[in-house]
Amino acid sequence: MSNDSKKCAMDGCTCTPPQGQKYCSAYCETAKGSTKLECDCGHPACESQKL
Repeated sequence: MSNDSKKCAMDGCTCTPPQGQKYCSAYCETAKGSTKLECDCGHPACESQKL
């Protein structure tokens, strides 16, 4: 029983989703289940992680 609301549920995303949500954006919800090395959700937290 995990209550991990600190990070978006999509692997590779470092954003914090809104309270009560698993994903930070529609992009991440649509991309769930796919393997991503970099997140393209567009939020500053993920943009700063890109090489």
